Amino acid sequence: MNPFRLAILQTHPIQYHAPFFRKLAECTEIDVTVFYCSDHALRPAIDPGFGVRFTWDRDLVSGYVCHFLKNYSFKSDVNSFFGLVNLGIVHEILVGTYDALLIHGYTHATTLIAYVAARIKGVPIFFRGETIITPHSGVRAYVQKLFFKFFFSGCSACFPVGKKSRAFYDYYKIPESKLYFMPYAVDNEYFFTQRKALPKKSDLKKRLGYPDLPIVLFAAKLINRKRPHDVLQAFSCLPKKSAVLVFVGDGPLRSELESYAKKNSIDGVFFEGFKNQSELSLYFGAADIFVLPSGFETFGLVVNEAMCFGLPIITSDAVGCATDLVQDGSGYIYPVGDVVRLGEYISLLLNNPHEREQMGKRSSEIIVEWSYGTGVSAVLNALAATRKSASHIPRKRTASRR
Repeated sequence: MNPFRLAILQTHPIQYHAPFFRKLAECTEIDVTVFYCSDHALRPAIDPGFGVRFTWDRDLVSGYVCHFLKNYSFKSDVNSFFGLVNLGIVHEILVGTYDALLIHGYTHATTLIAYVAARIKGVPIFFRGETIITPHSGVRAYVQKLFFKFFFSGCSACFPVGKKSRAFYDYYKIPESKLYFMPYAVDNEYFFTQRKALPKKSDLKKRLGYPDLPIVLFAAKLINRKRPHDVLQAFSCLPKKSAVLVFVGDGPLRSELESYAKKNSIDGVFFEGFKNQSELSLYFGAADIFVLPSGFETFGLVVNEAMCFGLPIITSDAVGCATDLVQDGSGYIYPVGDVVRLGEYISLLLNNPHEREQMGKRSSEIIVEWSYGTGVSAVLNALAATRKSASHIPRKRTASRR
């Protein structure tokens, strides 16, 4: 049987998605073509969260077939609805012979244009997104419910990426037969390889200029939503010279955090600024505890990365992946904003090296299951079910001429 032909529409090359597309391309049963709406990540640009100009230092476009569509928007912007208006996707869908179109999200004009074109052509639509329940009230809730009812009625398959994502589809009564679990994953193989190549922790700490003490790591944008102040305040209550706190990331709160640490004489705090993907492994490898105190995260893939390095995890209960990954002994979950509880959990792990080690091992075991390979299987199963369903649709009889 011929391979399934899968078209994927993506806003721009993303460091978490590109390796997954390569994994899909390695599957001989799937012929994949990715259409990008923008080359945003391939040229230096200032990220509004990090506040620095950069490009990702890993190859995001090789290993799979991809095409960049012309953007007709007056102002190209991957973060706004009308920032991506790629009319060429209509031609690609109508002229192409695809078994399915995989779209990500629904918050860009091009996505909805592609959705309509696929419906007209009769191409099955697959949906993947960082979807969680965000209930509203009044007119907005009514409009939202109508939109999702219409939108998902036209999708042949949806891919929950975790428990909160699955709850979203259940909330909007998406049939079980349309759901295929696709764990929200990072490039585990890459990080496992990086981890194996690192020197032992004590040598790595010395190389990075840290004292030989347990390291508490925060790696995220220094913005209000990530709540970096919480971990700094919790750390300030620990006995002096009992640990080191490392901030990897940049953003508008950096100077404020540095001033707070200096004003309150908090020793052992290091601000490393933005680090590209190839540099992150050094800090994950040197760390002993990973903390993500965010006020809101649809998932939180940085937790996946930390678990690839065998770190025990502490997250707030507002982090989407907490219910999926921070369980069965891999870490602790605390009420968002509860700095006292956060400090207690950090102190508990610092004072119990054995428990810290056991939680780290559990992290390594759990994250193995959250892989791109599982995602490829989900896509393959959805394609097979769609083809089988199509084969059972009776063909219309044509009237015979006499």
